[in-house]
Amino acid sequence: MAIICLIASGCSRVPQSPRPTPLLDGIMSYQTFSQIKLLPKLKTAKWKVIKFSRLDKSGKRPCFYYLSAETNYIHLGFDGKATFVFYKGRLMDTVFDLSDSSTSSSYQNVLSKSLGINFNSAGYTYLDNTEIHSAKTRKNKNKYYVSWSDAILSEEWDEGIKQCS
Repeated sequence: MAIICLIASGCSRVPQSPRPTPLLDGIMSYQTFSQIKLLPKLKTAKWKVIKFSRLDKSGKRPCFYYLSAETNYIHLGFDGKATFVFYKGRLMDTVFDLSDSSTSSSYQNVLSKSLGINFNSAGYTYLDNTEIHSAKTRKNKNKYYVSWSDAILSEEWDEGIKQCS
């Protein structure tokens, strides 16, 4: 991985080639939505899909394309919803929202014991290029989620937002 600092846009980590990283349940980033739908655990899933794109400054073509797909999901024995977020057609983030936030402590214990995921005081941890975050949602403090993000694709997303603004 090369570190490139550009005066105009600040410092950026740019991979020499795409390197998928494990997200929720070890599902690898960079996969397409079509590939995700073929995974054994998701073959029969019912999906709610949200598509979003923003036009460039000329207003003629999309500056970026975003797709979010949500389905009911069981992770490590806990019920919830899984959201899969794609940027430019590549899986970038996964989010698992617990159905019952009162089980969040138990869920964190299972994450720690089974996967070695231990959050710092701000609710973050990193495993290679995967940023993992846990928190209660902003809209509803009774909802608890954990997100897994490909740090390189997330940075690319952030840069794309800056270029569109």
